[in-house]
Amino acid sequence: MTTKSVYLQPGEILICQAETVLTTILGSCVAVCIYDHERKTGGMNHFMFPLIDGGSTKSGNNGEYAVSELIRQIHNSGSINNNLEAKLFGGAKLHETSSEIFNAGTKNCSLARMLVEEFRIPIISADLGGILGRKIQFNTYTGEVLVNYLDTNQENGKQ
Repeated sequence: MTTKSVYLQPGEILICQAETVLTTILGSCVAVCIYDHERKTGGMNHFMFPLIDGGSTKSGNNGEYAVSELIRQIHNSGSINNNLEAKLFGGAKLHETSSEIFNAGTKNCSLARMLVEEFRIPIISADLGGILGRKIQFNTYTGEVLVNYLDTNQENGKQ
């Protein structure tokens, strides 16, 4: 059987009940991977901004919505919190700046961690921050995530 592969664009949220490798590339964006170890299913989001602006519509680009929606969808697929675990990735600071306005990566990381913890889903792994982008590949059947840093001088590995 060939494993299906899907690339997630910014703003996308996907739950897979069949074995799938979900791939995305992150800079200051964050991806939350949720895995159900009993059902061997999982899902991932990819968001760019931390909070929903008061005038904005709800969108997968906003972490506040994307994390809650990912967890809502995995619960609707039949998963329960006792079987779930989370892995968090991204949030790099790609450009040197003294202004906090441009430090979306740090804000995205804090928000993702806070929301997953509010849902009482254990975070078993996190690769957040730093100055390098990442390509991640999440296997929704095994729960493994392969991380490749977007710089040949860095070590790559599984989470």
